[in-house]
Amino acid sequence: MRGSPHIARCSPRGWTVFDTRTGRVAWDAGNTFEWLAVTHGLHNDGRADNKGSEPEGLAVATYQGKRYAFVASERSNFVAVYDLSDPVRPAFRQILATTNGPEGLLPIPSRGLFAVSSETDEADVNVRSSLTLFRLGTERPGFPGIVSTKDIGWGALGALSAVPGKKDRLYSVTDAAYSPTRILTIDTGRTPAEINRELTVTDASGAPAGYDAEGISARAQGGFWLGVEGATGAGNQLVRLDAAGRTVEVVALPADVASGLAKQGIEASPRSPAVPASTSGWRCSAS
Repeated sequence: MRGSPHIARCSPRGWTVFDTRTGRVAWDAGNTFEWLAVTHGLHNDGRADNKGSEPEGLAVATYQGKRYAFVASERSNFVAVYDLSDPVRPAFRQILATTNGPEGLLPIPSRGLFAVSSETDEADVNVRSSLTLFRLGTERPGFPGIVSTKDIGWGALGALSAVPGKKDRLYSVTDAAYSPTRILTIDTGRTPAEINRELTVTDASGAPAGYDAEGISARAQGGFWLGVEGATGAGNQLVRLDAAGRTVEVVALPADVASGLAKQGIEASPRSPAVPASTSGWRCSAS
């Protein structure tokens, strides 16, 4: 860091500030860099046992008289921005969402710009290497729109439902990317919105259940309906849960409907006024 007796370096799961006069650690991120990924829904579960978020790029620069550190997470696709006004107590300020595999970082203070190059290039899935430009400004950043409290990991949210009687609360549900399935409560009265509660879904025996939930509807009398997208046509189902998240009913699609489906089927579970059961036993009430 120019003008300071300190130097910053990435470590396998975070980053560290060293005192160049003694060679000793002046500050270390510990597991806080990983928690940033968890809080912002960017944590890569598949890499948790092998380098985690894997910071691989670090740059330090001064913008409008203030020193900043930029730390790139190759595996979780973000750049964390820290205020280095006190180099032995870096203060997290912002997270920048990038495309896949950010590694190259180029501060351009003279123009108020910051450039990020991302290395991942997989044309067969429409992911290409790219260059992203960020501009320093005074307006509130548009990202993130939602975060979680520190102990709730999230990502790949499958659906939304209003919480009955609470205008500033929503329910969401994790999809097949996570198991077991969890119902998350979102406080929209905060900016950004905050996930502050989680409820693990269980099967009829009380064991944690893993559903590919693509729809959720909160029932006015308590509990939930989940719209579950199965791996096969017959796997597409409506699942009713009690208020504790326990499965109390599973409603299959009619056989002639299921036979025409592959794994893409139920994608939503809207709430509607109660509909009486038909003579065939098929029910589509989500009230």
